[in-house]
Amino acid sequence: MAKPVRTVGFDFGTSTSLVAEGIPGRPISIVPLGVATRSMPSWVGIGDQGVVSGEAAQDLPLSVVARSVKRAITRRWTTVPLEANPEVNLNADEAIRCVLREMGNRARDRGVVLTDDSVRLGCPAMWTSQQRNRLLRLTREAGVPASDHTLVDEPIAAGVAWVSHRVDRFGDRLKGRLLVFDMGGGTLDVALLDVEAGPRATPEISVLASSGLDEAGDRLDAAIAGDLAQMYGDLGIEIDGYGDATLAAVILHEARRVKEILSASPSAVVAPRHPTITLPSLTYTREQLETAFEAQLRNATRLVEAVLRESLLTNERHPSPEGARALPLSALQHEVRYVLLVGGMSQIPIVARRLGDIFASASVYDDAGVRPDEAIVAGLADTAGYERINLHRPGFDFVLDWPGQDGLPMYEAFTPFYPWWMAMQRSELYYEHTIRARHLPSSGSGMLKIRSSGGSDIALRIDGTDSPGMPVQFGHRDVMLRMYPNGRVVLCDGRGRQHPIKINKWPMLRGMNHAVLVAERISAVRPEDPELPYPHGSRDTK
Repeated sequence: MAKPVRTVGFDFGTSTSLVAEGIPGRPISIVPLGVATRSMPSWVGIGDQGVVSGEAAQDLPLSVVARSVKRAITRRWTTVPLEANPEVNLNADEAIRCVLREMGNRARDRGVVLTDDSVRLGCPAMWTSQQRNRLLRLTREAGVPASDHTLVDEPIAAGVAWVSHRVDRFGDRLKGRLLVFDMGGGTLDVALLDVEAGPRATPEISVLASSGLDEAGDRLDAAIAGDLAQMYGDLGIEIDGYGDATLAAVILHEARRVKEILSASPSAVVAPRHPTITLPSLTYTREQLETAFEAQLRNATRLVEAVLRESLLTNERHPSPEGARALPLSALQHEVRYVLLVGGMSQIPIVARRLGDIFASASVYDDAGVRPDEAIVAGLADTAGYERINLHRPGFDFVLDWPGQDGLPMYEAFTPFYPWWMAMQRSELYYEHTIRARHLPSSGSGMLKIRSSGGSDIALRIDGTDSPGMPVQFGHRDVMLRMYPNGRVVLCDGRGRQHPIKINKWPMLRGMNHAVLVAERISAVRPEDPELPYPHGSRDTK
């Protein structure tokens, strides 16, 4: 497949949004979307002429403004509340389209050409196929071309940007494990990548594990706002006593401003600006911020540990989950050579200190050639870094076909094989889906097919022979699909026979000519591959 002439990265963020353009042989160019900055605020508001976004929304009263509309996808909301008037809601899809449409219009105004094969979108690693498809649909409806292969996990994009920067700028030869810690406004994503790259060589990147939490900058903003309300309460000023929703929104807005100041300064003056209520100034310190942030940092540390332990299970000779849990954390930390901090929240000094303490033998970076909050969009616009990337779980669907039935789902793209917390509890980890015999033909055959989210079939190459999928014989038994983190896939058909294969790498789909999924048959069936499902695992039964 020919490399694209140019790539356009679209980073629809919780707080701000960015566009970047990549042309082979040239540095990544961050497109100046904002009026005064390179980013555009991801704000939406109700103006005189209807729903507006960007700076036009930012200039409106807080009573008619909604922030963080991207969270509507993360939390599966259909509406988003106004900042200072939570009883009034905007249609979430309309609000998101408004931001995406404005991004596309501004990019075109600055000479960027948007086509199906050039636009690449980012999304949180924790998003499911339904959430990803919702973003793709809204992007297309906003007038920005986006095909089903354009989505890239945000921490992977940041890792690509860092790898390209280290190789192109410094001539580094990289080999080892890179932990990407991406904390933005809405989510925390952690990914562990195995990288091998150097000058004049196509980088090889394999995702060993990734996971995320639905808490980041917005949660810290709320914690700081709570501190400020308490500080005013200590002065005898009860914020809730005013009965003014706008005042609470003003305090929250001030908390966000203070948080940004404290990334560079040890203290900040708090000076809320309300149209009718005058409040005295306060001083809020970095020490107070770190106290407010501590609970989130503990959750982040647990997530990092879970990702490290999960990565052990992707190896064919992996330890059991009990063995992975028994390994001391120091042994896992030692395997990480590089740590990359990205996202606006990574600029809070305690984040770098905490990660530096955890990975004392690793090199910690917050520079991918651009600002930390621009690393994702720079990686999305990279023209060469995605040629040889492999994922840790399938980025496509598994469906069961038979005559008269097209595509009964058995696995939805990007579904985690198990919740991250289960790795700390279960003795065996896998994804499992069972279709009961009563829902299937009692005789004949079908085919387990692999399909992109856009509906295109993906070829399966088993032991060097291409096939449209795995044949399935029907009978009087259930049909079950089980997938393990190390690439083992076991299909149990309706006659009680097991068909185990091994898939060494889950490729990232690139372009309209989708990858071929390469597998090999496994002659031996392990004791943990039974006809009947075990009670544990990420199980989905129809």
